[in-house]
Amino acid sequence: MTSITTDKTYTFEDYLKYDDGTDNHYELVNGQLEIINPPTIRHLLIADFIRDTLKAEISRINSPWLCLKEAGVRTSPRKSRLMDVCVVSREKVVELLDESAVF
Repeated sequence: MTSITTDKTYTFEDYLKYDDGTDNHYELVNGQLEIINPPTIRHLLIADFIRDTLKAEISRINSPWLCLKEAGVRTSPRKSRLMDVCVVSREKVVELLDESAVF
């Protein structure tokens, strides 16, 4: 993982709005943007297996949750990570329907 070169420290709100016009994906780490490298094929296959398994169980127990991929999770005031798999309530999804997918 490589940090972008900048003297700027980003707030969480800056991070949510950030768009550099590229297809790069970033995580916010202590106020700095870090480029996320594309995952390996093995990593993608494992994440898909986990997601499929969770979705099947959520459906089986008729739970009010959704299993999403590539959503962000705010882990502290100046940190946000992009998750391979994330389970969230339908209620929370509806609240953020037209916002950045960061929980």
